[in-house]
Amino acid sequence: MKMKTNINDLWKEYLVRGELKEEEMHQVQFQEIKRAFYGGFVSYLYLLNDISDRYSEDEAVKILDTIFPQINEFWENEVKNNISHT
Repeated sequence: MKMKTNINDLWKEYLVRGELKEEEMHQVQFQEIKRAFYGGFVSYLYLLNDISDRYSEDEAVKILDTIFPQINEFWENEVKNNISHT
C-alpha cells in the first residue's frame, strides 16, 4: 500500500477518521478545523526536523514514543467530555 504524501489527502482522511462531514458543519467551523489540522501538521514536521537534527535515531524514537500516549490521552478525554455533555 502506498503511503499518502499529499497533505490534502491526509486532511480528507482525518475528516473520515473523525467522522466529520463538511456539509454538516458551518463554513467557519470547517475552515477553523482545517487550519488547526494544518497547524498541527506543520508543528509536528518542525518537531521531526528538530529531533532529527539533534538526536540519534534511537533517541529520536524514544522522544516520539512519548508523544503518542499524549495524543491518545487527549482524544480519550475529548471522547469522555463529549459523551458527558450530550
